[in-house]
Amino acid sequence: MAGGELNEQPFTNYSATVMNNSVGPEGGQVLVDRTVEEIQALWKATGR
Repeated sequence: MAGGELNEQPFTNYSATVMNNSVGPEGGQVLVDRTVEEIQALWKATGR
């Protein structure tokens, strides 16, 4: 976990910066594209 530790309150101590992120802009775009595809598939599955 980048710059944080596990505790009982999730996401209260998380931090990430460009310098410690191992995913570049291309990887971020792939993540967005695939997420949008999955959301669209959910809508199609419900007939909306």
